[in-house]
Order: sequence, then C-alpha cells, then structure tokens
Amino acid sequence: MAAVLSNSLRQQSKLNHYHLKTLKCWLSRTHVKCFPRNTYPKLTPRQVSNLLRQNDMIVELGEKSSIKYFESNQLAANHPVEDRRAEAKCLKTPGTLFGVFDGHGGVACAQAVSERLFEYIAVSLLPYHVLKDCARSIKSDAVMFDLLEWYRHENDYVNTDLSAVYRKSLEHYIDELLSLAEFEDDFDMKLAMEAAFSRLDCDIGQEVSHCSKGSLNLESLEVAFSGCTACVAHIDGPHLHIANCGDSRAVVGYLDDNGEWATNKLSHDHCSDNPLEVARIRSEHPSNENSTVIKSERLLGELIPLRAFGDFRYKWPKTTLQGLLADTHQSRLLIPHHYLSPPYLTALPEVHYHRLTPRDKFLIIATDGLWEQLDSNKTVKLVAEHISGKQTLDPYMPHTEHVKLGDLNNRLLERKTGLANRARDTNVASHLIRNALGQSEHGIDHAKLSMMLSLPPEVTRNFRDDVSVTVIYFNTEYLAHI
Repeated sequence: MAAVLSNSLRQQSKLNHYHLKTLKCWLSRTHVKCFPRNTYPKLTPRQVSNLLRQNDMIVELGEKSSIKYFESNQLAANHPVEDRRAEAKCLKTPGTLFGVFDGHGGVACAQAVSERLFEYIAVSLLPYHVLKDCARSIKSDAVMFDLLEWYRHENDYVNTDLSAVYRKSLEHYIDELLSLAEFEDDFDMKLAMEAAFSRLDCDIGQEVSHCSKGSLNLESLEVAFSGCTACVAHIDGPHLHIANCGDSRAVVGYLDDNGEWATNKLSHDHCSDNPLEVARIRSEHPSNENSTVIKSERLLGELIPLRAFGDFRYKWPKTTLQGLLADTHQSRLLIPHHYLSPPYLTALPEVHYHRLTPRDKFLIIATDGLWEQLDSNKTVKLVAEHISGKQTLDPYMPHTEHVKLGDLNNRLLERKTGLANRARDTNVASHLIRNALGQSEHGIDHAKLSMMLSLPPEVTRNFRDDVSVTVIYFNTEYLAHI
C-alpha cells in the first residue's frame, strides 16, 4: 500500500508548472537550435506524420442526426499516456456522448473515469420504467444491460480487473435513482449530469475499503489517489450540454452575422487563472486560510486543476488519511501542508447548455495539452481553414525595431512558402496537434516539430503534455429543419 501511495506522490511531483512556463517561453522564441541536433535526432516528414497519426480516428454517424461525423486523436507525452478519451452513443435514450480525461499522478483515475462516467450519465437519463429493467438485468447476473455503443480506437485500453466492483457500485446508484424517481416528475439535464459526476467520484472513494474481507483494495486505492479532469459533451439533436470539471475545454466554431468565423467558449477552466473559481474555493474555507488554500497558483500549493475526480488526499478528513498508513513518514508525505478544513477539491462539474443552430459548424473538446499551445480563437481558425483547405497566417510583426531589409525579405519568403503548405492531415485532430507542437510565425516548422516528437521519454513531459482532441462536425441541413 505504501508503494502505491508513494508512486502517486512521485507522479504528482512531476507536474512542475515551472517546466510549462519554460516551454511557453521557448516556443515563443522558436529557437530550435538551443537543443543539440546530435542529442535530439531529426525525423523525416513521413516519420513525423506516422507518429502524429497513430491514434487518430474518424467516425461517421449518418444523416439522420445533428452530428455528421467526428475526428479524434491523442498524442502521448507521459509514458504511459495519462490522457484518455471516450465516445459513445446512448442506446436507451437519444444522444451521443464525447469526453476527454486528463490524468495526473498516474493513469489509474483517468482510465476508470473514461470507462465509467458515461454509464453513470446514461442511467441518470433513463426514464423510470427503463431504469427498472436495467436494475433487474444487473441483479439477475444476466448479460450487462446495454446502455452504450462505444466508438473505440484499436489502441484504446479497457481495464476489466475491477469490473465486478464497478458493476456493484453502478447497481447501488441505479437503486438510489429508482427511489428518487418515485417522487420526482421533472427531469433536469443539468442536475442529472452533476449527479453522475458527483456519484462516480464518491464511489471511487468508497471502493477503496469495499471488498470481501473489509481490507483496503489496493487497485481502487491507486484510482483514488491519482486524479483526472473531465470535459464531457452530450448532444441530442439541437441540444448540446457541456459538463466540465477541471482545465480541459470545449469550444464551438460558428459563422457570425457577417459570415466570419467566431468562437463560442462553452466551458470555464478550473484553475488559478479563473478568479471566480479561486473566490469559490476561498469562500468554502475559513478566512485564515486565504493565503494557503491557493498558493503558487495551485491548490494548497500542489495541484493545478481546482476541480478533479479522485485526488482523495485533498478530500478525505486528515484522520482518514493518517489511518491509511501506519508509517509516520509516509503519512507526512500523504497529507498536504495547511490541510485544515477538507474537502478542498470537488468533482462537481459546471454544466452549460447551448442550443445548436445551422450557424454552428463544429465542437472542439480537448485536454489542456492543446490549450497550453493554442488559444480558443486560433484553434477554431485552424479547423475552419482545414475545412476550406486554405491557410492564413497572423499579421507579421518584427521582433525588433531594427530589421535589415534582407532579413525581412527572407522572413516574408518563408511565410509565402508556409501559405503554400496546405494541411497535411486528413484528420483535423491530427492537424491541430501538428500546429500545437510545430507552430511558428511562418507556418509549421518541421525542425521544431520533429524535435518535439523525438525528445527522450525521460524529459518529454518537461516540454509538452499529453494531448487529446475530438472535433465533432454538425449536420447543418438537419439543424436547419428542426
């Protein structure tokens, strides 16, 4: 058990915000030569493309839906990758679910949430009579009541080690929903998604001690002490709901009244850059903790996302944490400094509703590995250019006042060459990742991109994060006739 907790602590210690700031500074200069060529081998364009595309997927959903198709991809920085993604069609109610999950402190929590959250959402949406059928099916040990049709990539991993534990927890949640449904007639999508998120997080914590002999379940403990953020979209006809917990993000690209591309941000980042989120956390704790609850832009000086699944070392009472380990040294490592009034962390999502119109063309959901490199407007612009097959560049601004005419001419020629290089990737998610890692003022810099993809595994995470991206394209004709 001590080994499990120590590993989680070591993994979390790697999330050093200094490295991210260093990377942003370096990327802004695009001084690729600061890394020795003999240390970071240059990849060929084909090798770069093969690495970028190895996890991409395209799925068409047909014409009788507000979704035409979606494109997705994932690129690892951690080894193993700590991000997860999921896409599934609800079989018992209308709607399709999409999600990205950014793990930290290990992969266990992101793996569990990516496999389970959609089921919790799906049962939360069921009408009473269907929910009763679902409960009977689970309790009879019959084949699992089919709630979802999953769209998986061949490289996606499904963990079955804790399936019996997970099934029991879902059964208890269904029983609770049945008891509540007898007294509630009005359905509220926002409350349903909030309940699904919160209940799954609660079950993750309770499963640590739920096993036949009453002792700790070490696999569940690993899930509980790692963590993950989640950004989930539910699309049913023109109805789009986004449930976000953490610093992943969802944005819609649409055409405004002038026919220009515009961005509609449908989620808020739950981090220290969000003053409302900081104020919320401070309001939940005594005033004498104002200087410690958010410290060095992190929760209790340690955790970057201010909402997350798992991470129970920021949720459980101190006595519970102390009881997990008899070893005093391990207990001191486990409990954060200034841990006075837990819980400090929640998995309660912010839920936003948007009614789709024919002007809405696509939805992008992605983990913060993308948003650290590209802002929302730039990302929408890149998808729009991918659709049209064109490429534009930001206005050129010299970095210094004194620029030689020859240097200026060379720079403009580089930009002209960049304009001629249209998107190399059929999959728009791959296109976004390529731009996130290889962007420069004159287009994609192959030397920079190949260097970023050939960093040794032990240093990769210091310079970029895992990236998971899903782009959902809307069916304009369908939306026009609703």
